[in-house]
Amino acid sequence: MIAFYAKQDGTWEQTEIQFLQPLQNTSVFLVTAFIDQLAKLVQDAQAVAGSSIAGVAYSVFNRQGKHIFEIPELTPEQISGIAEDIALAEAKRRLDEKTFAGVLPVETDIAGVYAMDLVTAQEAYPDLSSKMILKPFFRNTPFMELSIICKHVPPWLATETGLVITQKPRGGYWIVAVSKTTCKEASE
Repeated sequence: MIAFYAKQDGTWEQTEIQFLQPLQNTSVFLVTAFIDQLAKLVQDAQAVAGSSIAGVAYSVFNRQGKHIFEIPELTPEQISGIAEDIALAEAKRRLDEKTFAGVLPVETDIAGVYAMDLVTAQEAYPDLSSKMILKPFFRNTPFMELSIICKHVPPWLATETGLVITQKPRGGYWIVAVSKTTCKEASE
């Protein structure tokens, strides 16, 4: 059974119940089909809660971006606690995005061309290394070029595969241009 709840007039009300046939056979195919059916039922929910959520179910719900809670029983207090945890997590995510916005490379007026002042970013956040700032960008952002202002060229950049790095000194700093390796450059 899956129960859906919503807060109405300050209290948690059950808004819907869905009954599912329990699995008689535990073949991988049937378990996967069952989990897919569950995932479709809860696709619009912010969170899932149950006495045990593990394995394939956990992976599927996690990929959907759900907040996952294991609780012994479902009470209004538990639901309120889940709602508070979600609100706190969302507030933290928004704060992190806002706080670290000045640390990340920024796209220029030219699509795919980014720039960043690593000196200023590391002065503002001394606990962040160049690797902590730049690796996620290289991994997650499609780009043609990234220009970086830095005090020294990060040595780990030279070991990154698939990148072309050029550097030139300018007024006590370095301007480092990073671009993706082209097919021609890769064959040389």
